[in-house]
Amino acid sequence: MRPPGPDLTGEVTPDDDPTLERRLRVALVGCTGLLGDIIERTVAEQSGIEVVGDFPAGAVPAAHSADLVVWNDPDEGEVAAWLLAVRREPRVLAAVGDGREAALWELTPHRTLLGELSRTTLVHAISETASAE
Repeated sequence: MRPPGPDLTGEVTPDDDPTLERRLRVALVGCTGLLGDIIERTVAEQSGIEVVGDFPAGAVPAAHSADLVVWNDPDEGEVAAWLLAVRREPRVLAAVGDGREAALWELTPHRTLLGELSRTTLVHAISETASAE
């Protein structure tokens, strides 16, 4: 564990100062095209959320780098296998069927069908993830 104080960039983090709000770290995977632009813009516009990476389809972030992975149109078997391999958080919000539906995967792995994907559904699912931590 590093000593309290500014990080290497000189910024004070919520771990250093409990009065600062902890930002939810979100990684985007395969968020390309029109749907990817909508997902990326929607997530980036939310206060309390930090996009920590934008990965091409087929690439996945290191498990420790994000609290939530928004994965556009994955093979859902790949999501389950990845979650079992990392054996910890983050959760994965999967936009499937060309964005017609979304699902939230958790370590269990547990899939929660979220229904039709919209900006509201996306923001609500991310907010629920943040409040569950």
